[in-house]
Amino acid sequence: MNIWIDKCLQRDDAEVIKQLETLVAADQPQYIALICQGVVSWFSGSFDQALSKLEQAITLEPERWDVHFWKGMAYASVEQDEEAAKEVKQALTLGLPPVLLAPLSWFAQTRQEFYEKYALLLLNSVPTER
Repeated sequence: MNIWIDKCLQRDDAEVIKQLETLVAADQPQYIALICQGVVSWFSGSFDQALSKLEQAITLEPERWDVHFWKGMAYASVEQDEEAAKEVKQALTLGLPPVLLAPLSWFAQTRQEFYEKYALLLLNSVPTER
């Protein structure tokens, strides 16, 4: 969680990949390894491979929010916007802490249409504590 928040603020893709590859090399449960491999693939621009790894992870633990969030990110990257929004909403339903939606803002530059139509709506739909 700390790595995620840190990297959302810095967006140092090379460092994220390095840290995730270290996790994959460690003796992790298969689900964690698949998530890490999927996110590494996503950061590397291999979106179809990312989707494949994340699909495998979903078959192991379909009720975990992290896999649905990253699957949404991968779908957004391949311009499957409705599927992306659906996956991110599922992640929120399953307990994704709203602060972790920050990576959706990365699409403001690369996928402006997705960002304006879906990501902003998701980011603004989360109630803020007062």
